[in-house]
Amino acid sequence: MTAIDTLASYSRRLPTPSYADWVIRVPLAAVVIQQGWFKIPGFAAQADSYGLPLIVFGLAALAEIGGGIALLLGGLLRNWFGDVLTRLAGLGIAIVVAGVIVMIYFGPWIGWQFQSMLLAGGVFFLLRGNGDDLSPAAYDNR
Repeated sequence: MTAIDTLASYSRRLPTPSYADWVIRVPLAAVVIQQGWFKIPGFAAQADSYGLPLIVFGLAALAEIGGGIALLLGGLLRNWFGDVLTRLAGLGIAIVVAGVIVMIYFGPWIGWQFQSMLLAGGVFFLLRGNGDDLSPAAYDNR
């Protein structure tokens, strides 16, 4: 038996907690809620500084706050609705963060690493949701 086979054998015996997604879910939700909340004071001045119409800036703030809350609620509701809520939160977060990367960091590509991790988190929850099966029957058997 090789060292790789031994490691693979031990790896298969390790427990895989079903709620490990909370390690990513909580900090991602906290950061995007905070970013949305920080847009509220000086709302018009901030929108103007980025050259955005108020409606677009407001939708971004709403998507960040709502997306973070939906991400947390979606994780608490371990059923098909929670899964859909988690995926919608991931979509909203990914769209807003992709917009930030394009608007602020496109060109010099300096300082975008943090935002790329937020984008990866949003895409992760968009694609994964709360599990692998979206059907209500799959959640009834848990």
